Amino acid sequence: MRAFFIIPLLFFIFISTTNRSYGQGSDTPVPFFKNSLQGSLGFAGLYGAATSNYERLLTQPTGKWVTATYLRFGIGAYGSWGGKGNYTYLQYGFFTGKKGSHFEFSAGPNIGFNEEYSDTPIIAASTGYRMQNPGKHFMLRAGIGVPESLYFGLGWSF
Repeated sequence: MRAFFIIPLLFFIFISTTNRSYGQGSDTPVPFFKNSLQGSLGFAGLYGAATSNYERLLTQPTGKWVTATYLRFGIGAYGSWGGKGNYTYLQYGFFTGKKGSHFEFSAGPNIGFNEEYSDTPIIAASTGYRMQNPGKHFMLRAGIGVPESLYFGLGWSF
């Protein structure tokens, strides 16, 4: 009779400790890597641009809306029917979303040089989609921006 009570009691203790051990996973989110190198190509009509970027994450707040803020330094070249030139910019931006899909926005000053028959805008800005999982190296970006136009880019974070 005593075994009749002990066996179910041991079974209940085993099940409850097993469930507790599975539920004790880490609640701290996996952070994004701080640095990334990116390349992008942009086209719009008779305008084309190629850009290389270095990006440094500044903050990764734990709030609900902004996932990270960053500084991005870019240098690139463009060509159009009427002219060509080079540009460099420094943008401050943020992206949202906690998993792999993010909305990103950035803006900052833009400097054009080696321009022929063309003027580069003084403001650089971009908005678009960013696919980057926390703790992973690969990054994909697509969106619209100045001076990049409609762009598609790939990157590697480290």
